[in-house]
Amino acid sequence: MVDVNSTIDALIDCGRSLVTQGWVLGRGAISAHADDVVYMTARGAALGLLTVADFVPVELATARALTDGRPSSELPMHLAAYGVNPDTRAVIHSHPPHAIACGLVGLALPALTPDFCVYVGDEAPLLPYLPPGSQTLRGRGRGAGLGQCAAAAKPWYAGRWSYGG
Repeated sequence: MVDVNSTIDALIDCGRSLVTQGWVLGRGAISAHADDVVYMTARGAALGLLTVADFVPVELATARALTDGRPSSELPMHLAAYGVNPDTRAVIHSHPPHAIACGLVGLALPALTPDFCVYVGDEAPLLPYLPPGSQTLRGRGRGAGLGQCAAAAKPWYAGRWSYGG
């Protein structure tokens, strides 16, 4: 069984790291999968200011919130990432300004570190623009690049890399 408090603490640290390193301008969505529950940032949560109250537990199988909180509109994308690979434990959806700029002009981000090569490949796949909360990624899995760029294998690793747009 996963220690939920430690997992949420790691997500809080991840959110702060994303903001302090300039990878996001404050918004995005992060989650972790523990047992049959996904702990998802609440709608409108500021990643640099997260607290335990900013996470909504959601049943993985049904996408039903287990509290009165409202999960991020990006919940469908997170659930799709967990569906691609059952070993996925955390998902980081950020809006890094430089990655977005590259994506807008069709430039994929090249591998710059050995870890990037191991976990992602030679470059980060470019996903097409989809409206926030889109159901489009559900069922597209690896063909959409989702399994390669949207999911981290372990919660402790999640704060160390971020790809996406």
